[in-house]
Amino acid sequence: MKSAACWPKLAAWQAQGLVLPRVAFNMSPRSFREEGCAERVLAQLAEQGVAASQVQVEFTEGVLVDNLPVVLGNIECLHAAGVTLAVDDFGTGYSSLACLKRLPLAELKIDKRFVDGLGREREDEAITLAIIGMAHALGLKTVAEGVETELQRDWLLAHGCDIGQGYLFAKPLEAEAFADLLDQRG
Repeated sequence: MKSAACWPKLAAWQAQGLVLPRVAFNMSPRSFREEGCAERVLAQLAEQGVAASQVQVEFTEGVLVDNLPVVLGNIECLHAAGVTLAVDDFGTGYSSLACLKRLPLAELKIDKRFVDGLGREREDEAITLAIIGMAHALGLKTVAEGVETELQRDWLLAHGCDIGQGYLFAKPLEAEAFADLLDQRG
């Protein structure tokens, strides 16, 4: 579902009285390079009555490669409005660590390719430990993507990863099933 199509659904769930977690969506590098992109997203949110604090925008490291003023402006605009920002699939691209330290991020998301080998492959463990250590040193949370086994979950917990997501916890859900889950959890 495109982000603009999500906002009416979020507004409807809020109107039903469901307690929503922050909802994340991916934004493409191309979108970030468009002048006024952040303002359009914020206008769509306001039009639907969805608080910016309910939204997390995720982007890949590719957004950071060019270090364009328009990209940084869009990131700053979203952050200033209360949108949470996260770098998705961290460690698989070409981000500049110098750029990373200046961004108002909340999370680094550890790519599934590294999570797959946890508890079995020394290289994946070393990379994951480095990401967790760097994120925490920068005051960021870490999210491990693609957690599928208890071995991976246990390794991540033992090494300080903040959040796990993947099939071990839940399969992807259609909107109605997600609303039912939220309703059951109160």
